Amino acid sequence: MTLPRQPKSPLCLCETSIPGVTDPMLYIGMLFSMFAWHVEDHYLYSINYHHCGAPKTWYGVPGHAALDFEKVVQNHIYTDHIIPSTKGEDGAFAVLLEKTTMFAPSTLLKHDVPLYKAVQMPGEFVITFPKAYHAG
Repeated sequence: MTLPRQPKSPLCLCETSIPGVTDPMLYIGMLFSMFAWHVEDHYLYSINYHHCGAPKTWYGVPGHAALDFEKVVQNHIYTDHIIPSTKGEDGAFAVLLEKTTMFAPSTLLKHDVPLYKAVQMPGEFVITFPKAYHAG
């Protein structure tokens, strides 16, 4: 029985399955695979276990800097050529929700957004916190 289905978990009250929340998800990576910048749905925590293979590199921005991250994306990644200024903050945020945004972590450092790097080895866990943007 998974953790969300335990009798004392409030998630056991969910009558329908929510992938990644009530039911675990399995991701398989290979050489040169990556995942785009994103936060977890509903700003939930996440836990990732690395079963086997090569080390996995993560980049993360703490939740308290989420707005700074989004401003960099709006002003330096998705410029008016990509998202018209009429869409404002919501335009950049909507694109981020699609989990397709990739850019160099150095862009964040250049604009004073706090950034952390972790290298996850097989047998290790990585936990992400609410509103913490991450990619790898």
